Amino acid sequence: MYDQNVVHTPSTITGSSYKQDVEEIRATEQKQDLKQQLTENGFVGRIEMTKSYNRLNGRGTIPDCERGHIGRYNDSQIAHFIEFTLVTYNNRSSIWKEEIELETGEEIIIPNTIRNLIPTRIIQQYPAFCHETQSKKGGDDDQNKNADPNNDFQPLDETSLYEILKACSSSTRKSLQGLDYYAADGSSAFHSLAKIYEELAAYDGTKQFVLENLDGESVFIFLDWAMKWLAMKYREGQKDFFAKRGCPWHLAYVIRVKSSNSISTTPKTKEFEHKTYAHIFDSCVQNGQAVTSILEYIFSRLKASNLEIKYVYLCADNAGCYHGVETLLAVKKLYANTGILIRRFDFFDPHGGKGPCDRMAAVVKCDVRCSVNEKNDCTNSRGFVTAARLTRNLSILASKISPSSSSSIKVKWTGVLLYNNIEYNLKSNVG
Repeated sequence: MYDQNVVHTPSTITGSSYKQDVEEIRATEQKQDLKQQLTENGFVGRIEMTKSYNRLNGRGTIPDCERGHIGRYNDSQIAHFIEFTLVTYNNRSSIWKEEIELETGEEIIIPNTIRNLIPTRIIQQYPAFCHETQSKKGGDDDQNKNADPNNDFQPLDETSLYEILKACSSSTRKSLQGLDYYAADGSSAFHSLAKIYEELAAYDGTKQFVLENLDGESVFIFLDWAMKWLAMKYREGQKDFFAKRGCPWHLAYVIRVKSSNSISTTPKTKEFEHKTYAHIFDSCVQNGQAVTSILEYIFSRLKASNLEIKYVYLCADNAGCYHGVETLLAVKKLYANTGILIRRFDFFDPHGGKGPCDRMAAVVKCDVRCSVNEKNDCTNSRGFVTAARLTRNLSILASKISPSSSSSIKVKWTGVLLYNNIEYNLKSNVG
């Protein structure tokens, strides 16, 4: 029988780490008949958290609890930084004014200031200003015998400085003549380049890792839904122009090593083959069932063209049809039906820029418009396929997904959206 005292034991132990340790030892041994009691006591969420901790760090391990550092500030530190931001080198007053209403209802009028530098440049120059002011004060203190040698000024950290500049809003200087904006926007351009350089590793690191590990037994696939195609006619009446229903279409951009005998480990020296699989529908719900059906067809085509292919690396945005439970849990079924295992699934920001699927979609739509200009109508999926046949390295099909006869069970996977890089491995059979 499950011991009732175990549930209340963590409340008598001091320290959250030991509470979590005791809870995770008993988390895997709980019974379903206590679920209602645990819910009333508020232990269900904590037990789920300890289960995940148990899988990641091992059973019975004590977490490393590091206390966060709390930085305190005083009025002199804030006044010192505001004094630096108000100097003529950083700011200048304009002819416009701004009204600010206080909590008491009183309104005060202040001049609208214009910053000559962006916030990042101001914060980068602030330590030099602190060093200069302290060195001057140090020279004056040498003449004073009662000066305190430990009275050193400590500036605020960068996070606090950014918050101060964010709260003290002001305009950024730009060229008023409208002829030369290079001098005004030069600092902003360097700041943008530095930000792009820092984010490049996060967005492009996964792609470089997959291409380096790509061999003759694996392929790399980008997945994306293109914008719905609206029906087009060579001669279109006004009644056909409005209330159009678009045709959804899906793109899969496949990258594979050209020769399986290649021993190169760098993407620059490898030779790759590129091919695009497009599926267009007259009507389709963009959900996990549609994505799983498309992947099963693509895997079957890849396996038929090359029997050596065993693994697939997938890359898509954070749309629910990709990052949902129905797609992520279909790996086993796809492997059983096609013999190809999804080795890794990476998700990117949908607003992170244009990918290969978007560039290929632009080429396909250009070919379709050329076909329409040649007095051909494109009003459905079959007409779209006929118009896009001339696109190179493209396999396009007019598809239809039949609704499932069996009622599907909705599975909830809490916290799955927090993981952007998911890797799958085959479970070894123990005899």
